[in-house]
Amino acid sequence: ETPEAALPVAAEEAGQQGPGHVHPCFVIMHSVAKKHNVGTISRCCTAFGVKEICLAGSRHFNSFGSMGSDAHCQLRHFPRLEACVAHLKEQEGCEVVGIEITD
Repeated sequence: ETPEAALPVAAEEAGQQGPGHVHPCFVIMHSVAKKHNVGTISRCCTAFGVKEICLAGSRHFNSFGSMGSDAHCQLRHFPRLEACVAHLKEQEGCEVVGIEITD
């Protein structure tokens, strides 16, 4: 038996999904101010297989500039960032990691 053939069995025994399993990915955008940002991020999210873009804060957004990519990645709005994070942790089982661009 080759190591490749044994790998799926070992993964199942470890309680994992096995090779090739992809966990869903979510992107949080908080209080987007610039018109093109949601569309630009939507294109990137579609390219990388993101399940959903979570928009927190301002409801004044659009997907201008998405070039149709917004049809492949869901958009969901949350009134507050805390509600978004709570949803992702409690309902989706996610760990949330953040970065902030300050310039």
